[in-house]
Amino acid sequence: VFVLLRGVLPERSANRELVQQVARLETDLSRARQDATDDLARANDKLAQQALATQAEVNAAREQERQRAARESARRDLGQSLASEIAAGDVVISERGGELSVFVRDKLLFSGNGTSLDVKGRRFLRELAASMRRLPAEQTYRIGGKTERHQRAVARYLEFAGKVPHAQLATAGPPSAGGEGAPMQGIE
Repeated sequence: VFVLLRGVLPERSANRELVQQVARLETDLSRARQDATDDLARANDKLAQQALATQAEVNAAREQERQRAARESARRDLGQSLASEIAAGDVVISERGGELSVFVRDKLLFSGNGTSLDVKGRRFLRELAASMRRLPAEQTYRIGGKTERHQRAVARYLEFAGKVPHAQLATAGPPSAGGEGAPMQGIE
């Protein structure tokens, strides 16, 4: 009987070592699974952030393209509706800094040095207002001119007779130092 016990004791010791080794391996496996789950979650978060950034870039590009198309459409529309004034040299349409600008000779709007609009000026501003109303509603128009009184006269006429919303109109304020006597009004 003694011999049998003697042979069983080393097996119990080996079993205990195997059980401890299995427990260590299960702990290592559990830790590896948790690390893999954490890595996967971080990768998913990173992908989600990249997707959001990419979507924001796509949206920004679409908005820029929409604005470019709106400016081009406005340029064509204004060019067609103001063709005779452009041909006469009284109106110049240009693009500055991504904004469409319409420059109008004072003589087309005002007679002499006066600040009240004459008949042809009012007719021109009605045509211009019709084109402006076809542009996007978020568009803001800055009105520049030889004097602040000229700017206000143009803005008031566009608002009341031309039905351009007040929120879309802004006067440029005092003319720049070289602006006094400038030959053209600016509407951007």
